[in-house]
Amino acid sequence: RSLENHEEIVIRNPLACRPWQFVLEPLGGYLSLAAHMWKKPTEFAGAWNFGPNRDAVIPVGDLVNVIIRFWGSGSWKIADGHSALHETNFLALDINKARYRLGWKPRLDVREAVEQTVRWYRGYSQVPSMKAFCRSQINEYMNRLD
Repeated sequence: RSLENHEEIVIRNPLACRPWQFVLEPLGGYLSLAAHMWKKPTEFAGAWNFGPNRDAVIPVGDLVNVIIRFWGSGSWKIADGHSALHETNFLALDINKARYRLGWKPRLDVREAVEQTVRWYRGYSQVPSMKAFCRSQINEYMNRLD
């Protein structure tokens, strides 16, 4: 929203590392899980993580810089009083269970995930049919599947 409004992006902790992914990645994982559960419900019941590869766990500041690069303009600053909030500095997901038991894996690296996300946000205000645009992004993603 800040970029759309030509405002500076305000972030709390540019050094906090988070797992970043495009929305279609975990959705693909859930669909894979549903297909496996359809065949063997009890074998695949339980908790699952559908996250990015480890190299997509990057600092917030780095992510914002990539977003700005794909957007084509913008800047960011650290929020006033950011140090008053306690946040975990490193978050990641262990996707090994999904990788080995379902054969699922992320298809996009962090750069591609950001690019697809920025394309969606730009499309949101510029394309005549968001439904058609979303379908095109889904089809592009589906073409990456094995």
